[in-house]
Amino acid sequence: FSSVLGREIPPIVAIMALALPIPSDMPKWWLEDLKKQPKSTTSATCEVRIMGTDEVMTLPVKQSTTVFEVKSFVAMKLGIDPGSLIMVMKGGCSWRVQADCEEVARKVFLKGIKSFTRAKHKWPNPIAIIGTGHAGLRQAMWFLKHKEYNFVVYDRKAQVGGTSWLDQANTTSKLQTELGTYHLQYDEDNPVPKNMSTWPSTEELVKHFQEVAEEYGIMPY
Repeated sequence: FSSVLGREIPPIVAIMALALPIPSDMPKWWLEDLKKQPKSTTSATCEVRIMGTDEVMTLPVKQSTTVFEVKSFVAMKLGIDPGSLIMVMKGGCSWRVQADCEEVARKVFLKGIKSFTRAKHKWPNPIAIIGTGHAGLRQAMWFLKHKEYNFVVYDRKAQVGGTSWLDQANTTSKLQTELGTYHLQYDEDNPVPKNMSTWPSTEELVKHFQEVAEEYGIMPY
């Protein structure tokens, strides 16, 4: 819990999740208030359920953990404003919104989000890939593999292949590399392709780039 997605957890949330000692740099009034009425350090769990769904997150908390601390943790995980979250508890046949300063109930319902999974950021404009050489085509394939369709590929030529193989290479040029490492399909999910020679020629590579671009649906982009 020391960090989530590269973002530091606020001190209060770190206390909640890891039961760390209270840092000395907290506001003076807050520390004095704790001396007068120490917070409970009894360990507990809080079941947070998204309202209207079956998604549940169980958090390790202290008896004194507040609603705001839980909101802050969830908001940080999703990259949203904690002020957009509303925490509701059920008592008998009635519902009540919990205030941020209250100790969080053991079972609460959360309004303001649809899932505990961080939503993919939606860019206002398409992502641009410049060039259709090996790197450009690989990037386009990665986007399609991960269901990112908001992109466009630019190239000054009507043919894929890139400057290295369409302009700089000649008919006798060959790629000196191990089998498969330069093939467009070669990654952690695909085996080493075996339909090309170990040292492919310029013609073989350009043909390979074109076939893969058509097979994976890159050409419309």
